[in-house]
Amino acid sequence: MIEKHWPGTHRDTPAEVLRGRVQRTLAAARSAGITEAADALRYLNLTLLLGEDFATSGRYRWATRIMNARLSGTAKVALLMDKMSEMLEDVMDA
Repeated sequence: MIEKHWPGTHRDTPAEVLRGRVQRTLAAARSAGITEAADALRYLNLTLLLGEDFATSGRYRWATRIMNARLSGTAKVALLMDKMSEMLEDVMDA
């Protein structure tokens, strides 16, 4: 899936490395209460854009706050996607 939808970014990454990343990302999502398949896929897409540790690295404090909030997994992913959309709009308007 990653090779198909993100060919330019992950073209040279070996399949086993990508599989490991997907497994780690899905495990992190589950531990944060993100259990619906569609939500997990959206979360995976965010990690491909922002980095595997985007929600814990401190670079995106808003993501850490969302992931630590007492919300459903679906609500967390919706807020993460909203914030990402805002960031993209800011970049496009600059």
